Amino acid sequence: MRPEHASALRKKLGELRAERGRIEEELLSARRLIRGSLVEQSGLAGGKQRRTPALYLYVPRTHARNRSHYVRQEDAERVRRDVEAYRRYRGQLRRLRILAREVVTAFEALGRSVEVPLG
Repeated sequence: MRPEHASALRKKLGELRAERGRIEEELLSARRLIRGSLVEQSGLAGGKQRRTPALYLYVPRTHARNRSHYVRQEDAERVRRDVEAYRRYRGQLRRLRILAREVVTAFEALGRSVEVPLG
């Protein structure tokens, strides 16, 4: 049994649990998410050069080609915000999975460090 090692592991577990709590709160607060990518196209429209770039939302689909949706200028900022919120959400999910593995690893190490040998 190594009490100093167990103490360090408990401290690390406390930090991991606090970070997990912060991430979970952020994930729970998500309200509007749009999965996709925004692309500006400034080419021709009806045979004429566009004055301002057109904004399209490309949405990935699993069994078909990606789908594009025209985004009106008045909706552009909201769609940008929602697409970025989706990216942050997915990033937080990735971090949460990593934390889960770290927590399990730390608990396994804690169990080994407080194990008392018989005999």
